[in-house]
Amino acid sequence: SSYRSALFNDESNYIFSNSTFKDININSRSLITVMYNSLTFNNCNFRNIICYGSGDATSLIEFISKKDGNSISLINTIIENSKSNGDLIKISGDNTIMNLSNIIFNNIISYGSLLNDVSLNSTINISDSEIINNQNINKFKCGLIVNSLSTELNISTSSFSNNKSKSNGGML
Repeated sequence: SSYRSALFNDESNYIFSNSTFKDININSRSLITVMYNSLTFNNCNFRNIICYGSGDATSLIEFISKKDGNSISLINTIIENSKSNGDLIKISGDNTIMNLSNIIFNNIISYGSLLNDVSLNSTINISDSEIINNQNINKFKCGLIVNSLSTELNISTSSFSNNKSKSNGGML
């Protein structure tokens, strides 16, 4: 359990390969925070993660890019059977590039979206992915994938099924 800060230092580049994160409870801002650097997950599994920090202020991943941009990539990664008292993944900063390839989001309950992108001029690419059996239980936050500021969203060969949002918003 983490009660004070993220599991990893926020001002470092991280590449996680063939890693499993499971049965983790945190009461902090996020499990993994990366600021002004790039972040990659390749062949990773996240299972039974509970982020129960302050309402709408906790997440699994918080990514903040610098003005000339950074990238976050989740490739061949599964995130399942987890809960967050805020957005599951928070993206902010400028010129962020996010690549989700062959990712599975399954059975996530969040008090917010699965992915909340408030970056200026970002690009999100989702391909060959499954987003299934997830819930946003915050009646004031719309959708499971939210973008706020000039986002290019590209989705190909992906499946979205049995997802719910408590608000009036839809999936995207």
